[in-house]
Amino acid sequence: MNVAFLRLALVVLFGAALTGCSTAYHRALEQRGMTRRDVLVRRIQHVQSAQEEARHQLASAIASLGSISQVSPGQLREKHAELDAQLKNGRERTRDLARRLPAVDTAAAALFKEWERELALYQNAALRELSERQLATTRARYGTFVASQQAILGKMEPALVHFKDQVLFIKHGLNAQARSELNTTLESLLEELGALVRTIDESTHAADAFIQNLNTLD
Repeated sequence: MNVAFLRLALVVLFGAALTGCSTAYHRALEQRGMTRRDVLVRRIQHVQSAQEEARHQLASAIASLGSISQVSPGQLREKHAELDAQLKNGRERTRDLARRLPAVDTAAAALFKEWERELALYQNAALRELSERQLATTRARYGTFVASQQAILGKMEPALVHFKDQVLFIKHGLNAQARSELNTTLESLLEELGALVRTIDESTHAADAFIQNLNTLD
C-alpha cells in the first residue's frame, strides 16, 4: 500500500475519532445541563486560575530578586537556593498555563461551530442577522483573549531565561565588581518581570470581558 496514502488515511481516521469523542463529550455535558458556552466559560476560568498562580509566582520572584543587594556573602548559598526554586516554579507555572489553552480552543471551536450551524435554522432574516453580528463580536473578543494569552507566553519564556542567568551568576559568588554588574542586569530583569505582571493583568481583564460577553447572550 502507498505509504503516503496510508498516512493520510490514518490522519483522517484519527481526526474523525477526535471529532466523535468531542461530540460525545459535549452531548454528555448537555445531558447534565451544561451548554457549550458553559464549558468554554469554565475552561477560561481554569486559565484565569493558572494566570493568577503565575502572577503570584512572579510577584514572589520580584521580591526575592529585589533583596539580593542586601544579601551578605555568607547568605549567598541560601539565596541561590531560594531563587533556583523560584525559577523552577516559574517554569511549572508557564507549562501549566500552556497546557490549559488547547482545551479552551477546543471548547471555543465547538461553540462557534454549533452557532454557525444554528444560523441556518432561522426563518426570520432580521434575527439571523442579529445572531450573525453577535457571533462576529464574540469571535473578535475571543481573538483578543487568545492574543493576550500568546502575549503572556511570549514574554514568560525570555523572562525565565534572563532569570536563569541571574541565578547562575549568583551561584558563583558576588564580589564588589560582580555586585555592580548584577545591579545593572537585575534592574532590567525586574522591569521585564513587572511588565509581564501587567500583561497578565491585561489578559485577566480580557478574559473577564469575554466571559461577560458570553453571559449577555442569554
